[in-house]
Amino acid sequence: IQIEEGSAARIRGINFVGNKVFDDKVLSSTFQLRPTHFTSFYKNDDKYSREKLQGDLERLRSQYMDRGYVNFSVNSTQVTLSPDKKDVFIDINVSAGEQFKFGEIKISGELPAAEDLLKRCLLIRKDDIFNQAGITSTTKLMTRRLGNDGYIFAEVNGVPDIHNDTRVADVTFFVNPGKQAYVRRVNFSGNMKTDDNVMRREMRQHEGALASSEKLDLSKLR
Repeated sequence: IQIEEGSAARIRGINFVGNKVFDDKVLSSTFQLRPTHFTSFYKNDDKYSREKLQGDLERLRSQYMDRGYVNFSVNSTQVTLSPDKKDVFIDINVSAGEQFKFGEIKISGELPAAEDLLKRCLLIRKDDIFNQAGITSTTKLMTRRLGNDGYIFAEVNGVPDIHNDTRVADVTFFVNPGKQAYVRRVNFSGNMKTDDNVMRREMRQHEGALASSEKLDLSKLR
């Protein structure tokens, strides 16, 4: 098998088609891949990679979804190689749709903690611009709050209900707390120098007690 690799093709241009919301420079700034520039010789960010392009498309989606464009879609992505196989041109066809706001925000499912306590974890409000990152952060905060009460395997899912006619998205957070977990044993692995009792006195999570996400993190920090 005789192989002639040649030189790596470099990106000469990234073009956004159908973009009417953001400036192309704003969208380009979210990408890891960049057209050749004066620092590319050591950053190597102008070399085409399919994996990096997929990651950039996800960041592009977040750019729109976090600003209310819930119906955003990438209609097509075309990668073109120049005849001399040295230059790559990327065309991304996007459709943003209309901007949405949050509607009713509800918490549903089994609620082991008081609903008011979980409502304090809400990082989104009615009539705010739709923000997917806010939904994700809220689910993480609720999961952590439940973990502090022993429900360390709790699952929280934020599900938006899109109303295209009113451009409103209702969001319901479905809570599945699971069962409370207790700590049976605390074991240390990989410690070769420090006495076990020295390690244990720094623990804030104790054996026989309810597992707590906060105490576990504090113990690791100490």
